Amino acid sequence: MLGRIAKGVGGFAKGVAGAALGEARSALTALRSDENEVESLLNQLSEAAVIESRRKILNQLKELVIKSPKAQLEAQSIGLPILFHTLLEDRNDLDVLRSTLEVLVSILPDPHGNPPSSSPDDLPQSPLLSNNSLIALEGVLARQPMHLAHLTSLLEDEPIGCGDLYVQLYDIQLLTRLV
Repeated sequence: MLGRIAKGVGGFAKGVAGAALGEARSALTALRSDENEVESLLNQLSEAAVIESRRKILNQLKELVIKSPKAQLEAQSIGLPILFHTLLEDRNDLDVLRSTLEVLVSILPDPHGNPPSSSPDDLPQSPLLSNNSLIALEGVLARQPMHLAHLTSLLEDEPIGCGDLYVQLYDIQLLTRLV
């Protein structure tokens, strides 16, 4: 009788451990798939020829980085040059401009410790994350100083700048991350 109980408890423990391990595996797979999806979306963005495609890709990327800290890290590590290039190339399209700035603000932590505006509880701010992302951003801006000039020009009055309030808001948020 005791043997059956021990066997039953052992089987139950194996089942619980197996279920927990399966959940952990699926969580890791989901995190990796977020990273793969970010990479795929960034590749699509860099290759998209039609403005409507870029709008759609940016909206998908924005949703992904808002909900997933791993996606934010992946976008920080490989996406900054592509996103800044998109800002320059599609300056005349307000939707692309706004979405690109939103993605940049979402993936770059505020050095003053404020959480990202789009996801206050998703990603705890850590000094390592801030330093890595800011170093990557500084690298992009050092190689292409025109990006910084472009960001500041968006705040000017039209026709030079952009009259869209949201573009200016996200632009200011992005510029404060450089301070």
